[in-house]
Amino acid sequence: MNWRISDEELPTWLHTTLTLLIVSVFTFLLIVPGIRAIKDGVLMPIMGPKFGFFLFGDHPLHGKSARLAGWSLVFLGLSFFGIGLSFCRWARGNYAIRIGLWMLWIGSISLYIFVARYAAQ
Repeated sequence: MNWRISDEELPTWLHTTLTLLIVSVFTFLLIVPGIRAIKDGVLMPIMGPKFGFFLFGDHPLHGKSARLAGWSLVFLGLSFFGIGLSFCRWARGNYAIRIGLWMLWIGSISLYIFVARYAAQ
């Protein structure tokens, strides 16, 4: 007896739900500290296996640089959600999702570069 279900056998609604559930974990891990940084103006170092230190360093950011870094994290988190959307069946061939995903990546990277230069001053 084989209990494995292939991807094509799942109903579209279940496939979409599972896909978005998986990426929502990564989305919220980035969006929550981003929203806090926008709201409070302080971004503490993001913990993780060198990932957080790679993003904004091992020192807290304050003021405008923290808010810009927060927006960068929000855009990066939304781009993870966009990746999940692009893997859904109903999104196949939808160029608006692909363009939106690239715009989120470009926005996140642009803000990240700006924060890195702004914080270095």
